[in-house]
Amino acid sequence: MREVTASHNGLRLDGVLNIADRRRLSDGVVLMTHGTFAHNRMRLMTDLQHLLGTRGISTLAITLSLGIDMRRGMYDVDHPHHHKHTDSLDEIDAWLSWLREAGAKNNVLLGHSRGGNQTAWFAAERLEGKDVKAIALLAPMTWSDTRSHEFYRRQHGMDITPVLERAQALSSDQMLENIPYLFYPNSSASAGSYLSYHGEDPRLNTPYLMPKISQPLLVLAAEADEIFDDLPVKVNELACSNLQFNVIPGADHFFKGQFGVAAANTVADFIESVE
Repeated sequence: MREVTASHNGLRLDGVLNIADRRRLSDGVVLMTHGTFAHNRMRLMTDLQHLLGTRGISTLAITLSLGIDMRRGMYDVDHPHHHKHTDSLDEIDAWLSWLREAGAKNNVLLGHSRGGNQTAWFAAERLEGKDVKAIALLAPMTWSDTRSHEFYRRQHGMDITPVLERAQALSSDQMLENIPYLFYPNSSASAGSYLSYHGEDPRLNTPYLMPKISQPLLVLAAEADEIFDDLPVKVNELACSNLQFNVIPGADHFFKGQFGVAAANTVADFIESVE
């Protein structure tokens, strides 16, 4: 594995590239996007890179910048939030351009958790003209207005509505101070950042995006997922001929240990089936 960098909006983006034995970039790469405020060296990303590599599949694990040059490790929650959920789409695009210039073809997009939603959003709206042959989503994010309000009340002991109304009354760059933000009890964030993560947009619900994706699509659910436990119900309500849906028995949201092996093998089988 080796570190690589791409450039976007004046920032250096951090990536880890693993070319499988006896493979070349032109054989294709799996572009992997992590979950909320995580990074490309988190355990799941590292495990997937190793396990897919043993199956002859090359990978590029990226770290979303969240507005920070060459960001590494978990996002510092004390840092003010100016980034937006959809900034990731531009950075996925930047990495696909990097792969194209490096000679990679027949690539696959993979995302976990929030990164699964961001990957699906990109695939649903921005994939035209891109050299991407398939999409794989691991425990992708679900959303509903009701669950969003319930989460905020359970996590922070308050109603989200007044904070949303404050954010909506401000310009995108104006700051909200001392507010609960996602899992964090006390943050500062621009109104645009807050609304991009907490606002009401059906595209935050990954199953909503799935029928809009035309490429072969794999969705993996974790049976013991404590975060997006409604994923199986929502996916089973869909009728998508290009969709392969699997549940990893016993797995938690992060597919730890043996469940990571099961997830990697399912992803590898899927990729080989669309070659």
